[in-house]
Amino acid sequence: MSDTSLKPGATASPQTIWMAEKVVHTPISDLKPYANNNRVHTAKSVDKLKASVAKFGFVTPILLDAKSVIIAGHGRYIAAKALGLKSAPTVVADHLSEAEVRALRIADNKLAELSEWDEAALQIELPDLMDLSVDGNLDFDLDIIGFEVPEIDIIIGGASETAEDPPETVEDPDIGKPAVTKPRDLWVLGSHRIFCGNSLEETSYTRVLDGVAPRHGLHRSALQRARSGPCALRQWWRPPRVRHGVR
Repeated sequence: MSDTSLKPGATASPQTIWMAEKVVHTPISDLKPYANNNRVHTAKSVDKLKASVAKFGFVTPILLDAKSVIIAGHGRYIAAKALGLKSAPTVVADHLSEAEVRALRIADNKLAELSEWDEAALQIELPDLMDLSVDGNLDFDLDIIGFEVPEIDIIIGGASETAEDPPETVEDPDIGKPAVTKPRDLWVLGSHRIFCGNSLEETSYTRVLDGVAPRHGLHRSALQRARSGPCALRQWWRPPRVRHGVR
């Protein structure tokens, strides 16, 4: 085996870099998970991987060593088994030594963690996807991309930009005066509706949405995710888009 190791900061020539030449469909029964795999896949993460594979296809092959032991792709392997697949696309990196295989298992996961999200770019991509879902042009929930719905709301709203703002000072209400807002009050502010009620009650959603479809992926599990509290439904409703002067 030739030594293709490089010192930090050095640049490899194209001739020294190994390239995968083919993708092989390997029976699931022949794949061997690494016994000391250092990444833990929760049931939630596996569910998202299953949904991704089922919707988008098995677009990222599992990486194997010369003995068909998994180097990278344990989560996809678990998802493939759960989906009942008989085989999966694989790439065999048979040029690596045992030490290089062990190092690559860690590097494959850790190096991905070193990159950061470009929130400005996400604030363009996510609203576009949200618009497509509202218009009925998506047949999948947006949380299939890995972000939870509350995370998407925060990114779109640019909450991270105001995270360092000082907290607002709010005076305690004078209980001796008439209440401005009481439970089950509905405020209509132009195209916006704010309902003061319990977000765990389905009737609250019926009242605040008033027949308008909620953002895709929210209505299916909103009651399970929402926390009880007054005026908690504002974030769940999105006013309808106006096109050519027709709402």
